Amino acid sequence: MRTLIAAAFIAALAVSPVAHADAIPMPEQLSAEQLQLVGVWQEEKPLWPTGLGHSFLFRTLAFGNNDLTLLTYSGVPPANMYATSGLRGEWTAKRQDDKTLIVTLTQSAERGTELTLVFDGPDAFMLTDAEADRFGPSRFRRVTEAVRQYGP
Repeated sequence: MRTLIAAAFIAALAVSPVAHADAIPMPEQLSAEQLQLVGVWQEEKPLWPTGLGHSFLFRTLAFGNNDLTLLTYSGVPPANMYATSGLRGEWTAKRQDDKTLIVTLTQSAERGTELTLVFDGPDAFMLTDAEADRFGPSRFRRVTEAVRQYGP
């Protein structure tokens, strides 16, 4: 009888979610571009685009392993009008030269944009958005720590 109870207890532990709660998946191999970009980057100061009156834009880029979210906070302060928007999709990057990365943000087969990042050290870059060419290049700084590659 004790053997049967012990076997039932061991079987219950084997299928219990608590027994596997601390399991961490094996580390993914990150590319050089992922190691450089994964994290959160924020515009140093809001853009006050020429020709758009009294409006401003303030952007944040959040890079995951394969996904990218471009968050925008904008407004027209004299009119007390403020808004937020987000653009999310998958990203790939290719190196143009030592300092320049071309990041392609793909939302669907027909929607996306191309971002040109010109690095000024490991924690800052100038961004140019091909889809929003009315805005000039803008400087972004890393606001999270750079990721570390874990592995066996």
